[in-house]
Amino acid sequence: KEFKGTCTEGTVINGVQYYSNKVTADGFKPNSTYYYQVKLNGEWQQAQEYKTGDPDNFSFMFVGDPQIGSSYKQKNAESNGKKLGNDLAARNDSYNWNVTLNKAMEQHPEIDFLVSPGDQVSVKGNEDAKDLKEQEDQYSGYLSASVLRNLPQAVAIGNHDCSSASYQNHFNNPNPFLEESTPTPAGNGYFYSYGNALFIVINANNYNAADHKALIEKAIKENLNAKWRIVVMHQDIYGSGLDHSDSDGIILRTQLTPIFDANDIDVVLQGHDHSYARTYQLTSDGQAHDEFLEYKQDQGGFNHDNFDERFEKDGVFRAYYKSQNLCYNIADKSQGTVVNPEGVFYLTSNSATGSKFYNLIPEQQDYVAARSQNWRPSYSVINITKDSFTVNTYDVETGEAIDSSYTIVKK
Repeated sequence: KEFKGTCTEGTVINGVQYYSNKVTADGFKPNSTYYYQVKLNGEWQQAQEYKTGDPDNFSFMFVGDPQIGSSYKQKNAESNGKKLGNDLAARNDSYNWNVTLNKAMEQHPEIDFLVSPGDQVSVKGNEDAKDLKEQEDQYSGYLSASVLRNLPQAVAIGNHDCSSASYQNHFNNPNPFLEESTPTPAGNGYFYSYGNALFIVINANNYNAADHKALIEKAIKENLNAKWRIVVMHQDIYGSGLDHSDSDGIILRTQLTPIFDANDIDVVLQGHDHSYARTYQLTSDGQAHDEFLEYKQDQGGFNHDNFDERFEKDGVFRAYYKSQNLCYNIADKSQGTVVNPEGVFYLTSNSATGSKFYNLIPEQQDYVAARSQNWRPSYSVINITKDSFTVNTYDVETGEAIDSSYTIVKK
């Protein structure tokens, strides 16, 4: 069967027009093997294999922040003691990304697709020609991994993806939420289903929680029979990393957790902090919290000492009350296997490439059941059946588990 695609003009970089080519294929059956070809410049390319999974018992690979090019500040023998630079960093990180995917598929051939919570690339590409070219090179490195010819992927928009249209030029997402009132240049949130699981991918770089509420409600309304409701987002509102978990994560925490509770979300998959963390079952505290404020650096009107602050750019801060850190309840501290638990389970992934790692905060938060920073790339394998959701997380190099298995059973 031949599927007709679309070709649209994408980004113009240094006077060169790039094009975005997309095609949507349908009619696939479970547990089947297919072959596909791409016609390029009038010539059919080599056939590639694609296998569909079992919707009643499937597994996906969850990776954190590949962020191709992020190692540019590192030094090694090849760089003669200097920082790597963008070209070498993109090349090295792309190589490590390829290693991670190959090892994961060797260690767990049962994986059916890949999920990333964002930051596929490092350069933000703020419509500057140099940045856009470097970002395009990084997307090329990310997508060059041979595994991705055979493994479907569903990726979120990270804060390094959100500032240009390059993300939407490279990914053909289903059910985009075009009703989003304040989208970023990268595009919109979206949703899809696999078996009895509904995946809702929100663009948390858009701080308008009403948009995410509307997307979640729309996705659920169109998938009322989905047993598992899973949100994928970039910012970790319940992580344990030093750089973000107690800053921009808190801003989103107070706004999003009541929405997750009201819509019976089971799991939230997060990235952003380049460290691994797994929570207990959590609920929001049901209390009203003030929204964050935005103000200029020289703007008065309130006592800054009462706020935590996070610098944005151009002298703009986001501020929020320190007390908002405690806007949750621990609903269930059971480990191993939990049956019909209350609350939402949050998982934050570490770097899948090793391009960048962050320290953990000195004192582990009470909502964190387990965490890890061993300065090595890792990935999680999540298995979903009719009644269970199970997550295991592995060291890329050794294939050994870095945390205990955690299973949610819903009967």
